[in-house]
Amino acid sequence: MLNGTTQLVGKLEYNEHMESFIILVNASGNLNYNKKAIVNIILFSEKGDSYEEAFEVFPFTTKKIYVQDVLKNSTILANSFYSCVINSDNADLNAQIVTSTNSGGISLQHLWGY
Repeated sequence: MLNGTTQLVGKLEYNEHMESFIILVNASGNLNYNKKAIVNIILFSEKGDSYEEAFEVFPFTTKKIYVQDVLKNSTILANSFYSCVINSDNADLNAQIVTSTNSGGISLQHLWGY
C-alpha cells in the first residue's frame, strides 16, 4: 500500500490591514481512511528567518491555522511577505491560503505540490 505525503509551497502577506490563514484538508476517496496527519508548517520571512510549528489534522476534517499560530511569540514582522512550506510525511493533504482585508477583499490561493 502506498503511503501518501505532502510537500506544498505558497506565499502569504502579514500586516495590520489583512488576515491570512491556511486551511488544511485531510480526506480521501477511501471511506475507511483513518490516518491522522502530522503536518509541519514553516514560514520563511523576506529576511530569511524561519518559523515552524507542527499540527495534527484528523481524518475527514479540516484545520484552520492563522499566521499567528505559526509565528507564536516570535517578533512578528508587520508588512512582511512569507514563503509558506507545508509538509507531511504520513498523509496526502489538500491546502489553501485565504487572505481577507479589512476593506472586504478576499483571495484564495490553492497550494500545489506533491
